[in-house]
Amino acid sequence: MLLIPGSFASIGSQNLTKNGTRNKEASIAIFNPKEVTKIERRLEKWLEQRRYITKSMIDSLECRLLALKKKYNLLRKEANQLENEIWTEEAKRIEEERIAREREKARIQKEQKEEFKWKEKVNSIRNKVKQLSEHEEIELSLAKDFIKKSAYWVNHPKTGEIEQASGHSSNIFGNKRNWRIEFGSNTFLVGHAICRCQQTLLDFLKVIEYKKIKLSDDQKNKLRDRLEMNVCGAVANYQGYEYDYYPVDGNYMKFGTQAINVKDFVNFFLEKVEFDSLV
Repeated sequence: MLLIPGSFASIGSQNLTKNGTRNKEASIAIFNPKEVTKIERRLEKWLEQRRYITKSMIDSLECRLLALKKKYNLLRKEANQLENEIWTEEAKRIEEERIAREREKARIQKEQKEEFKWKEKVNSIRNKVKQLSEHEEIELSLAKDFIKKSAYWVNHPKTGEIEQASGHSSNIFGNKRNWRIEFGSNTFLVGHAICRCQQTLLDFLKVIEYKKIKLSDDQKNKLRDRLEMNVCGAVANYQGYEYDYYPVDGNYMKFGTQAINVKDFVNFFLEKVEFDSLV
Protein backbone atom coordinates (compact mmCIF):
# COMPACT_ATOMS: atom_id res chain seq x y z
CA MET A 1 0.00 0.00 0.00
CA LEU A 2 1.15 3.50 -0.87
CA LEU A 3 -0.52 6.41 0.95
CA ILE A 4 -0.13 10.17 0.46
CA PRO A 5 -2.40 11.65 3.16
CA GLY A 6 -5.40 13.54 1.84
CA SER A 7 -4.59 13.08 -1.86
CA PHE A 8 -3.64 9.56 -3.04
CA ALA A 9 -3.71 5.86 -2.10
CA SER A 10 -2.64 2.75 -3.98
CA ILE A 11 -3.57 -0.75 -2.81
CA GLY A 12 -2.49 -3.92 -4.60
CA SER A 13 0.19 -6.49 -5.30
CA GLN A 14 2.55 -4.23 -7.26
CA ASN A 15 5.82 -3.55 -5.48
CA LEU A 16 7.53 -0.16 -5.79
CA THR A 17 10.48 -1.66 -7.64
CA LYS A 18 11.75 -1.64 -11.20
CA ASN A 19 10.61 -5.23 -11.70
CA GLY A 20 7.27 -4.30 -10.16
CA THR A 21 6.57 -2.10 -13.17
CA ARG A 22 7.10 -5.03 -15.58
CA ASN A 23 5.49 -7.91 -13.73
CA LYS A 24 1.87 -8.88 -14.11
CA GLU A 25 0.45 -7.15 -11.04
CA ALA A 26 -2.95 -5.85 -9.95
CA SER A 27 -3.35 -2.57 -8.00
CA ILE A 28 -6.01 0.05 -7.36
CA ALA A 29 -5.14 3.77 -7.57
CA ILE A 30 -7.43 6.10 -5.57
CA PHE A 31 -7.38 9.89 -6.11
CA ASN A 32 -10.67 10.82 -4.40
CA PRO A 33 -9.67 12.79 -1.21
CA LYS A 34 -12.70 11.52 0.73
CA GLU A 35 -11.85 7.90 -0.04
CA VAL A 36 -8.19 8.53 0.79
CA THR A 37 -9.23 9.99 4.16
CA LYS A 38 -11.33 6.89 4.93
CA ILE A 39 -8.31 4.70 4.25
CA GLU A 40 -6.16 6.91 6.52
CA ARG A 41 -8.60 6.45 9.40
CA ARG A 42 -8.66 2.70 8.96
CA LEU A 43 -4.86 2.67 9.08
CA GLU A 44 -4.47 4.72 12.26
CA LYS A 45 -4.11 1.62 14.44
CA TRP A 46 -1.64 0.13 12.00
CA LEU A 47 0.44 3.28 12.00
CA GLU A 48 0.80 3.09 15.78
CA GLN A 49 2.84 -0.04 15.23
CA ARG A 50 5.03 1.38 12.44
CA ARG A 51 8.80 1.32 12.51
CA TYR A 52 10.91 3.81 10.61
CA ILE A 53 13.64 2.82 8.16
CA THR A 54 16.77 4.84 8.83
CA LYS A 55 19.76 5.73 6.64
CA SER A 56 22.09 3.60 8.77
CA MET A 57 19.80 0.60 8.22
CA ILE A 58 19.97 1.08 4.47
CA ASP A 59 23.78 1.42 4.58
CA SER A 60 24.07 -1.76 6.65
CA LEU A 61 21.77 -3.62 4.30
CA GLU A 62 23.74 -2.58 1.21
CA CYS A 63 26.94 -3.96 2.73
CA ARG A 64 25.41 -7.35 3.18
CA LEU A 65 23.40 -7.54 0.00
CA LEU A 66 26.19 -8.48 -2.37
CA ALA A 67 26.78 -11.94 -0.87
CA LEU A 68 23.06 -12.44 -0.45
CA LYS A 69 22.46 -11.41 -4.06
CA LYS A 70 24.82 -14.14 -5.29
CA LYS A 71 22.94 -16.74 -3.26
CA TYR A 72 19.65 -15.31 -4.49
CA ASN A 73 20.72 -15.52 -8.15
CA LEU A 74 21.74 -19.16 -7.73
CA LEU A 75 18.46 -20.00 -6.02
CA ARG A 76 16.50 -18.09 -8.64
CA LYS A 77 18.30 -19.98 -11.42
CA GLU A 78 17.51 -23.25 -9.68
CA ALA A 79 13.90 -22.19 -9.17
CA ASN A 80 13.57 -21.26 -12.86
CA GLN A 81 15.08 -24.58 -13.87
CA LEU A 82 12.66 -26.39 -11.57
CA GLU A 83 9.73 -24.47 -13.02
CA ASN A 84 10.83 -25.32 -16.59
CA GLU A 85 11.13 -28.97 -15.64
CA ILE A 86 7.65 -28.96 -14.14
CA TRP A 87 6.13 -27.35 -17.23
CA THR A 88 8.02 -29.77 -19.50
CA GLU A 89 6.83 -32.74 -17.45
CA GLU A 90 3.27 -31.40 -17.54
CA ALA A 91 3.42 -30.94 -21.30
CA LYS A 92 4.76 -34.50 -21.64
CA ARG A 93 2.01 -35.83 -19.37
CA ILE A 94 -0.68 -34.03 -21.37
CA GLU A 95 0.75 -35.39 -24.63
CA GLU A 96 0.91 -38.91 -23.22
CA GLU A 97 -2.71 -38.61 -22.10
CA ARG A 98 -3.69 -37.38 -25.57
CA ILE A 99 -1.88 -40.30 -27.21
CA ALA A 100 -3.49 -42.73 -24.74
CA ARG A 101 -6.94 -41.30 -25.55
CA GLU A 102 -6.27 -41.61 -29.28
CA ARG A 103 -5.12 -45.19 -28.85
CA GLU A 104 -8.15 -46.05 -26.74
CA LYS A 105 -10.41 -44.41 -29.31
CA ALA A 106 -8.72 -46.38 -32.10
CA ARG A 107 -9.03 -49.60 -30.05
CA ILE A 108 -12.73 -49.03 -29.46
CA GLN A 109 -13.32 -48.22 -33.14
CA LYS A 110 -11.43 -51.37 -34.14
CA GLU A 111 -13.47 -53.47 -31.71
CA GLN A 112 -16.71 -51.94 -32.99
CA LYS A 113 -15.64 -52.59 -36.58
CA GLU A 114 -14.69 -56.18 -35.78
CA GLU A 115 -17.93 -56.66 -33.86
CA PHE A 116 -19.91 -55.31 -36.83
CA LYS A 117 -18.08 -57.65 -39.22
CA TRP A 118 -18.63 -60.54 -36.80
CA LYS A 119 -22.36 -59.88 -36.60
CA GLU A 120 -22.54 -59.52 -40.37
CA LYS A 121 -20.94 -62.94 -40.78
CA VAL A 122 -23.22 -64.49 -38.16
CA ASN A 123 -26.30 -62.96 -39.81
CA SER A 124 -25.18 -64.16 -43.23
CA ILE A 125 -24.80 -67.73 -41.97
CA ARG A 126 -28.06 -67.51 -40.02
CA ASN A 127 -29.93 -66.50 -43.18
CA LYS A 128 -28.42 -69.42 -45.08
CA VAL A 129 -29.37 -71.81 -42.27
CA LYS A 130 -32.96 -70.54 -42.27
CA GLN A 131 -33.16 -71.00 -46.04
CA LEU A 132 -32.64 -74.76 -45.64
CA SER A 133 -36.19 -75.14 -44.39
CA GLU A 134 -39.21 -73.02 -43.64
CA HIS A 135 -41.57 -74.20 -40.89
CA GLU A 136 -39.62 -77.50 -40.83
CA GLU A 137 -40.44 -78.14 -44.48
CA ILE A 138 -37.56 -79.44 -46.58
CA GLU A 139 -37.46 -79.42 -50.37
CA LEU A 140 -36.98 -82.86 -51.92
CA SER A 141 -33.99 -81.67 -53.95
CA LEU A 142 -32.18 -80.66 -50.74
CA ALA A 143 -32.91 -83.99 -49.06
CA LYS A 144 -31.54 -85.78 -52.13
CA ASP A 145 -28.38 -83.68 -52.06
CA PHE A 146 -27.71 -84.72 -48.46
CA ILE A 147 -28.15 -88.42 -49.34
CA LYS A 148 -25.91 -88.08 -52.41
CA LYS A 149 -23.17 -86.69 -50.19
CA SER A 150 -23.51 -89.09 -47.24
CA ALA A 151 -24.93 -92.45 -48.45
CA TYR A 152 -22.45 -95.31 -48.95
CA TRP A 153 -22.15 -98.96 -49.68
CA VAL A 154 -19.98 -100.39 -46.94
CA ASN A 155 -19.91 -103.69 -48.82
CA HIS A 156 -20.74 -103.05 -52.46
CA PRO A 157 -22.62 -106.00 -54.03
CA LYS A 158 -20.14 -106.18 -56.92
CA THR A 159 -16.82 -104.96 -55.50
CA GLY A 160 -17.25 -105.63 -51.77
CA GLU A 161 -15.61 -102.22 -51.20
CA ILE A 162 -16.81 -99.04 -49.50
CA GLU A 163 -18.24 -96.84 -52.23
CA GLN A 164 -20.40 -93.75 -52.33
CA ALA A 165 -24.02 -94.55 -53.15
CA SER A 166 -25.43 -91.34 -54.58
CA GLY A 167 -28.11 -93.36 -56.37
CA HIS A 168 -29.81 -94.01 -53.02
CA SER A 169 -31.19 -90.46 -53.27
CA SER A 170 -33.85 -91.74 -55.68
CA ASN A 171 -35.25 -93.93 -52.87
CA ILE A 172 -36.34 -91.00 -50.71
CA PHE A 173 -40.05 -90.86 -50.02
CA GLY A 174 -42.50 -88.98 -47.79
CA ASN A 175 -43.27 -85.27 -47.81
CA LYS A 176 -41.64 -81.92 -47.08
CA ARG A 177 -42.07 -82.39 -43.34
CA ASN A 178 -40.86 -85.98 -43.24
CA TRP A 179 -38.52 -87.05 -46.01
CA ARG A 180 -37.03 -90.48 -45.26
CA ILE A 181 -35.20 -93.39 -46.80
CA GLU A 182 -35.45 -97.04 -45.81
CA PHE A 183 -32.45 -99.24 -45.17
CA GLY A 184 -33.83 -102.72 -44.44
CA SER A 185 -35.88 -102.60 -41.25
CA ASN A 186 -34.60 -99.14 -40.31
CA THR A 187 -35.47 -95.73 -41.73
CA PHE A 188 -33.19 -92.74 -41.90
CA LEU A 189 -35.24 -89.59 -41.31
CA VAL A 190 -33.41 -87.23 -43.67
CA GLY A 191 -35.73 -84.26 -43.14
CA HIS A 192 -35.62 -84.57 -39.35
CA ALA A 193 -31.81 -84.73 -39.38
CA ILE A 194 -31.58 -81.54 -41.45
CA CYS A 195 -34.11 -79.63 -39.32
CA ARG A 196 -32.46 -80.66 -36.06
CA CYS A 197 -29.05 -79.62 -37.34
CA GLN A 198 -30.62 -76.37 -38.44
CA GLN A 199 -32.01 -75.63 -34.97
CA THR A 200 -28.76 -76.63 -33.24
CA LEU A 201 -26.74 -74.25 -35.40
CA LEU A 202 -29.24 -71.40 -34.96
CA ASP A 203 -28.99 -71.80 -31.16
CA PHE A 204 -25.21 -71.87 -31.42
CA LEU A 205 -25.12 -68.69 -33.54
CA LYS A 206 -27.30 -66.88 -31.02
CA VAL A 207 -24.84 -67.67 -28.22
CA ILE A 208 -21.68 -66.65 -30.07
CA GLU A 209 -23.27 -63.48 -31.48
CA TYR A 210 -24.28 -61.89 -28.16
CA LYS A 211 -21.48 -63.28 -26.02
CA LYS A 212 -18.92 -62.31 -28.68
CA ILE A 213 -17.14 -65.62 -28.24
CA LYS A 214 -14.08 -66.19 -30.35
CA LEU A 215 -14.41 -69.74 -31.61
CA SER A 216 -11.86 -72.20 -30.36
CA ASP A 217 -11.13 -75.60 -31.87
CA ASP A 218 -12.78 -77.16 -28.83
CA GLN A 219 -16.01 -75.21 -29.40
CA LYS A 220 -16.06 -76.10 -33.10
CA ASN A 221 -15.54 -79.76 -32.27
CA LYS A 222 -18.35 -79.66 -29.69
CA LEU A 223 -20.66 -78.12 -32.28
CA ARG A 224 -19.83 -80.90 -34.73
CA ASP A 225 -20.48 -83.49 -32.02
CA ARG A 226 -23.95 -82.02 -31.40
CA LEU A 227 -24.71 -81.97 -35.11
CA GLU A 228 -23.59 -85.58 -35.47
CA MET A 229 -25.85 -86.50 -32.55
CA ASN A 230 -28.74 -84.87 -34.44
CA VAL A 231 -28.03 -87.16 -37.39
CA CYS A 232 -27.59 -90.29 -35.25
CA GLY A 233 -30.87 -89.57 -33.48
CA ALA A 234 -32.83 -89.34 -36.75
CA VAL A 235 -33.22 -93.10 -37.28
CA ALA A 236 -36.44 -95.05 -36.68
CA ASN A 237 -36.93 -98.81 -36.30
CA TYR A 238 -39.45 -100.94 -38.20
CA GLN A 239 -42.19 -99.83 -35.77
CA GLY A 240 -41.49 -96.14 -36.41
CA TYR A 241 -39.89 -95.43 -33.05
CA GLU A 242 -36.78 -93.25 -33.17
CA TYR A 243 -33.56 -94.40 -31.56
CA ASP A 244 -32.03 -92.10 -28.93
CA TYR A 245 -28.74 -92.69 -30.63
CA TYR A 246 -28.07 -95.03 -33.52
CA PRO A 247 -24.62 -96.61 -33.13
CA VAL A 248 -21.76 -95.38 -35.29
CA ASP A 249 -18.96 -97.58 -36.56
CA GLY A 250 -16.09 -95.25 -37.44
CA ASN A 251 -17.95 -92.50 -39.28
CA TYR A 252 -20.78 -94.75 -40.48
CA MET A 253 -24.27 -95.60 -39.29
CA LYS A 254 -24.43 -99.04 -40.86
CA PHE A 255 -27.64 -100.67 -42.09
CA GLY A 256 -26.49 -104.02 -43.42
CA THR A 257 -24.39 -103.33 -46.51
CA GLN A 258 -25.55 -99.71 -46.67
CA ALA A 259 -24.63 -96.76 -44.48
CA ILE A 260 -24.83 -93.05 -43.82
CA ASN A 261 -21.51 -91.29 -43.24
CA VAL A 262 -22.36 -89.02 -40.34
CA LYS A 263 -19.32 -86.75 -40.78
CA ASP A 264 -20.04 -86.31 -44.49
CA PHE A 265 -23.63 -85.39 -43.66
CA VAL A 266 -22.51 -82.77 -41.14
CA ASN A 267 -19.74 -81.47 -43.41
CA PHE A 268 -22.20 -80.97 -46.25
CA PHE A 269 -24.59 -79.20 -43.89
CA LEU A 270 -21.84 -76.77 -42.77
CA GLU A 271 -20.72 -76.25 -46.37
CA LYS A 272 -24.27 -75.37 -47.42
CA VAL A 273 -24.44 -72.55 -44.86
CA GLU A 274 -20.79 -71.49 -45.45
CA PHE A 275 -19.93 -71.95 -41.78
CA ASP A 276 -16.20 -71.87 -42.54
CA SER A 277 -16.52 -68.15 -43.42
CA LEU A 278 -17.12 -67.55 -39.71
CA VAL A 279 -14.20 -69.49 -38.35
